[in-house]
Amino acid sequence: MLLSCDPGTKMCAFTLYENGKLVATYKVKSTFDKLREFFFKLNLSEYVFVIEDQYLNLNVRTLKTLVEIRATVLTLARIYKATKCIVIPPQKWQRVILGVSIKSKREQRKAVSCMVASHIARQRIKDNDIADAICIGDYVNRRKTVTQLPIYEGC
Repeated sequence: MLLSCDPGTKMCAFTLYENGKLVATYKVKSTFDKLREFFFKLNLSEYVFVIEDQYLNLNVRTLKTLVEIRATVLTLARIYKATKCIVIPPQKWQRVILGVSIKSKREQRKAVSCMVASHIARQRIKDNDIADAICIGDYVNRRKTVTQLPIYEGC
């Protein structure tokens, strides 16, 4: 099992993969109580958790908020039985999955992400956050083993 996350200041997008196949998508309000409730209700055991790292070219307030949300989500993933936590820099998955660089315009990256995610999900994906979470999960699934990725054991 693989649970991927695209964290956001208002909502976090999650996708669940089983045996390399996308089986569910979720949007959860980015508050501690809502995130805790999500992990509790999901009730997974022994899964790999992957989350996108932050862009550094954000304003300080947004960056601080996203770092806090990522820390909260990583902590909850470990509390709720994630066996491994992986933090993926956005430029890595976007280069491999989308074929675009971090210097591409945000609108272009989001449009390509929705197109690629729609192909993976075999249905039209309009939500940019869900699309990114799908692509982040697919990036990890394309690796032969998760040991090829940086794993944050202490998270």
